[in-house]
Amino acid sequence: MVGKFLKSNISLIFLIALPSSLGTISFHLVLNETAILTGILVIVTAWYAYSTYKLAKLTKDQASMIERQAELMAKQTEHMLKERERLLLIRTIERHSDDLKALAKIWLNEIPSIDDPSKMMIHEPTQPFESMVGKEYLFSDIKEHVPSRLDLFPTWENFKSKFYEYNKKRNSLFKKIQEDIEARTELPYDPNFDLHSISEHFIEVVYEDAFQLARDKKQRWLYEMPKVKEVDKGFLLTVAAHGLAYGTRSECEKADKVLGDLLSGLKESEYLVLAKALLEDKKKLDDLRNDLILKVNDFISIPILPNTECKYIKLSKEIK
Repeated sequence: MVGKFLKSNISLIFLIALPSSLGTISFHLVLNETAILTGILVIVTAWYAYSTYKLAKLTKDQASMIERQAELMAKQTEHMLKERERLLLIRTIERHSDDLKALAKIWLNEIPSIDDPSKMMIHEPTQPFESMVGKEYLFSDIKEHVPSRLDLFPTWENFKSKFYEYNKKRNSLFKKIQEDIEARTELPYDPNFDLHSISEHFIEVVYEDAFQLARDKKQRWLYEMPKVKEVDKGFLLTVAAHGLAYGTRSECEKADKVLGDLLSGLKESEYLVLAKALLEDKKKLDDLRNDLILKVNDFISIPILPNTECKYIKLSKEIK
């Protein structure tokens, strides 16, 4: 036991002077943070050596007393060593807890807000949302310390899935309106709005009015007066200074009629049904997001995180 303990210390110098008479043992120590314990062990070792050296000259009672004192000191030292290990483990757990909670605070700031569905989702989301903090090497270890009743990571995975589905539905409504307008006007949607095309504003006008009705509000664009005017290279269909269609006069006049038909028929359209469904999805997703934020904050508020058997704490126990 003595040899094992001495190996565990970084720097330690002892000068031991065995006395010429019982009861006087002097020593000089150059100590590190655990040298007091080591010093006690050396005293015990010296005491054993001294008692062995003088044992033949002592009475039975004297020899017994020396042995009992040495055994007592050995037990006390062993207890102090165990207490030291316990305190070091507590300090390790506290530091590891602080590291994980600091990571959780970053995670909290990366939980995305939910855009209103009336804001068009022009580009289709290609994959579920992934946070940057999820790539941190310690992030997966948070799972090892979350109390099961907190249900944090299932809530996180559910939120990411619902967030992805919500944005896909927003994009799907945009595409449905786009394809309908393209089919009726026989003009393609062009992000650059070149000749013989429709712009995203055409789609946006129909999209926004669908949500006005879904919220039981008056349509905004139904009562605006579109205009067809001549411009360089052709004609332009505009409404409130927004270009909707660009092409020949007949193409723009046809686009004007399509716009009127779509806006006047919104109350009976599939777009209104989809817009109402998206508003409901937004409410549910907001509730789920608030629940997730609450659970992350609950995790951050735990003073000392449970589970002393995660791989990082196990590794720290191997360091002597």
